[in-house]
Amino acid sequence: TIKTRMNYESIDVLCNLPSHFKIPLLKEIFNPTLSKHPLVASLIELDHGFVEDLLDEALADRALHKGEVLFRTGGQADQMHFTVPGHRNAAHVPVLHYRRAEAGVGVLGGQWICEAALFIQDWSYRGDCEAERRADLIGITSVGFRNVLGKHKAHGAMTVVFLSFYATLFLDENAPALEPALACSDIWCGREHAENNVRRALQYARRSSL
Repeated sequence: TIKTRMNYESIDVLCNLPSHFKIPLLKEIFNPTLSKHPLVASLIELDHGFVEDLLDEALADRALHKGEVLFRTGGQADQMHFTVPGHRNAAHVPVLHYRRAEAGVGVLGGQWICEAALFIQDWSYRGDCEAERRADLIGITSVGFRNVLGKHKAHGAMTVVFLSFYATLFLDENAPALEPALACSDIWCGREHAENNVRRALQYARRSSL
């Protein structure tokens, strides 16, 4: 059985499998966590090929022990991080703690951080983040994401229109922050704003395809 705990280097193991075995296993193991983000959930419904390429070319994973640092202010951000949900009894216990200036916020299992790394080239971390407890993390790498996007752009896919408009909405400077000090940070905005951006981007992409 493939272990889902990240210290088993599950991605490295799966990469040695033939594609027709690898992709279904990657979906089974990683999609439940990745789909917690409204954008990825919509991509799974909209374009199976795009998501399969992401899983094949842009996936990373790691595990942190309590107190280990995920990143520090000023470091180069190379991926968006998703926290793997743990036992339901710990659902309300933060996996990560993020601090910027005087503001601090906990990141729960099934949440994410550093989405800006996908849409802003050369994004640098705007705060400090470390593990509050054992943290299993899945990443979508910036380079891998852009490579997959470029590949599908050549095909003229509606997915590219959807992602481009989503990125425009994401970068809107009026996006509401959880706290003023977190504006345009590695946290950026909450689930509700992401869901609204996805809805608007889908509407735009579907109109454009008519």
